[in-house]
Amino acid sequence: MAEPQVWADGVAGTVIGGDVWNDRTVLATDWSGGRLIAMTVEHGDLTPWGDGYTEPESVSVFGDEALITERTGSLLRQDLLTPGRANADVVASGLGSAHQVVRTADNAAALVADHAGGRVVRVDLGTGDVEVVLTGLAQPAGLALGADGTLFVTEQGTGSLTRHGPDGTTGLVVGGLVAPFLLSWADAERTRLLVTERAPAHRVGIVDVTADAPAVTRLVGRSITQPSQAIVVGDLLLVTGANRVLALDASGGLSAGVRVGVPAGPLWPGSWVDVGIDTALTGWTRSDLALSAEPPELVTIDEHPG
Repeated sequence: MAEPQVWADGVAGTVIGGDVWNDRTVLATDWSGGRLIAMTVEHGDLTPWGDGYTEPESVSVFGDEALITERTGSLLRQDLLTPGRANADVVASGLGSAHQVVRTADNAAALVADHAGGRVVRVDLGTGDVEVVLTGLAQPAGLALGADGTLFVTEQGTGSLTRHGPDGTTGLVVGGLVAPFLLSWADAERTRLLVTERAPAHRVGIVDVTADAPAVTRLVGRSITQPSQAIVVGDLLLVTGANRVLALDASGGLSAGVRVGVPAGPLWPGSWVDVGIDTALTGWTRSDLALSAEPPELVTIDEHPG
């Protein structure tokens, strides 16, 4: 598998939400720069794609249209062919501290997490009418809508991922998360969720929400600070973060850990042998790692001291 790539290093700003546009472009919000940025899937080349936003947080793309939340409480509808806040329609305002936005299955409404208000609201995209659908949450940030209408929410105040069924039932999926942020589905069937955890953890995990006892499998834990959203784009896992987007080779699947191809024969101290190292989705590079074979029957992998 290929080494991790860093896109728009030092020029991306504070990259928060991300989504795929026309299968060839990744559209993301630059919170600190008040703009949208577009990056090519092939090489990560950055093009500014409209400015004038106030703390843009989350973006959800459908065709050539995007829904954008501003943390100051607005939900915008943006024609991506005429970018810029001046060309956007304000669907609703007064939504508190608006974080992630997701569309309903019929694309008639949007669900928005109000972080400060501890609630999730439903916004009719035709009329702009706002309905409160969940309250009493602990700083909700990320949302994901399941195939059966179940809503999954990350709650920063409790470090948890919770589920809220269409029948009114609620429950804990996983706890013990560190500053959990935005959510994305890892598969078309909507069975596995990608979860970002921000400072001080700075990592990305995946959760099978259909498991009897869901647990977080840690994937990314290096090369990104303040990870905000992880999305699958073809054979890539992209992670937005501070001043960069991390692109990881996911052609081998969304599996965890570093894999070492150890030769069948014995390894002796002082000897040389070619050893394949696959850093997978960890964010580590081969040069970050050091191998040792002492005693000969034990191969140890550690962070390179240099």
